[in-house]
Amino acid sequence: MIGLRIAHLVGSLNPSAAASCAINLIRWLQVNGHEALLLTTGGVREEECRNDGLDVHCYQENGFRLLTGGGRQLLNDLSEWRPDVLHVHRLASVPLGINLARKLGVPLIVGIHEPIEAEEAEPLANPVVDVIAVPNEALRAHLVGRLGLSRDTVTVMPYGFDLERFATDRPSQEVSTIGTIARFDVQTMGLRLLIDAVAALRSRHAGLKSLIVGGGPGRDELATQINDAGLGDAIEVLEASAQVAPLLSRMQIFVYPFVRDTHSITVIKAMASGCAVVAAAVGGIQEVVHDGETGLLIPPGDGDALALALGRLLGDPDLVCRLGRAAREFVSRSNDIETVGHIAEGFYKSVMRGEGAQAGAETARMYRRSSTS
Repeated sequence: MIGLRIAHLVGSLNPSAAASCAINLIRWLQVNGHEALLLTTGGVREEECRNDGLDVHCYQENGFRLLTGGGRQLLNDLSEWRPDVLHVHRLASVPLGINLARKLGVPLIVGIHEPIEAEEAEPLANPVVDVIAVPNEALRAHLVGRLGLSRDTVTVMPYGFDLERFATDRPSQEVSTIGTIARFDVQTMGLRLLIDAVAALRSRHAGLKSLIVGGGPGRDELATQINDAGLGDAIEVLEASAQVAPLLSRMQIFVYPFVRDTHSITVIKAMASGCAVVAAAVGGIQEVVHDGETGLLIPPGDGDALALALGRLLGDPDLVCRLGRAAREFVSRSNDIETVGHIAEGFYKSVMRGEGAQAGAETARMYRRSSTS
């Protein structure tokens, strides 16, 4: 087999869906006889990547200026490495990716991980962009139906994970810990709903604990709301880290009460960990959380529904275990890196042959088969 040479332009290696997607794909490619180059401006996961033996190349933030300084060096280094395909994983890096792909004469794939606005989508209509890869059908519908991008250009490339990194042991005794992973933005991310639900449930479940993991602005406001609700001893707040698996192993129930699907990757990771998931029925969340089967769905923004769903699970440990097992089984079919890696391998080969539209359609079909088998 002739190995592929795929350059992945990631930008920052701080925790994100883009970084996680790229790192997992690169690991799989290297193990399976291909070469992969990780192009980054650095970040907290850089040391992890180097320790894993990934080929990491750091460039300067102003690298989009290809005729000056770091830009010229980046172009020269890539020219010597001779990639078959350039895969950009962040929207902010698309202008740089377009310039590099044009200069190198290689196909360009762009990964989009959350809903974007019309002005943000303008660079994606550039003819240099061969295929746009998204993690779920809902985001594909958003880009095609709302933003008007070509249906043949946008395809589904699911998130891939090494499931062995996620522990699935869950205690069989009384359920006591619920949690979430989010930005510390109380108003827009729905953390207020979780705080109110915990407050309402504590009278019947005195030992109930909650774990909120995240980052960004709003931590002081979040702490104030927790204390005002008298839950300082019940809700623990931690900064997000690159490795969320150990934190997910502390949760029996994972909550995603937010009104926008911007972090569905955290829901999939929670399912991989065997958590019982309670999630708002938004976007791509509904493609993985099937109500009553792989988790419980609630109407977006409905605090009463959230409290009822959590109360149901807290009173039924068997249901928690059953939903957690089914969630893990679903993710093992649709998001195991072995499955996703082989899909990506075929996808890259098709793009190299100039079959962008056909490659996208076939990738979407392969994803649907893997997730419904």
